[in-house]
Amino acid sequence: MIMVLLFLRVKHNQEMTLGQKLKRIDYTGNLLLITSTVSVLYALTYGGGVLPWSSWRIIFPLVIGLAGLGLFMFTRVSPLLKSQ
Repeated sequence: MIMVLLFLRVKHNQEMTLGQKLKRIDYTGNLLLITSTVSVLYALTYGGGVLPWSSWRIIFPLVIGLAGLGLFMFTRVSPLLKSQ
């Protein structure tokens, strides 16, 4: 953290209010990324140890999580493809 504070030079608008800064956050993207990651991590943590890999309690969160991560990546890339 000290290295980041010392060497990372980020220019930001200090005149923005807290409300303006909060409006810039992508809440939908963050929610999709977090829930997808937690879903995949749940399946990878409990699969094979606590529950068998063939259990629907492992397969369902793994498939949903991977689909969510794919959707997240698609939503991040598609605006870039449209602008070209």
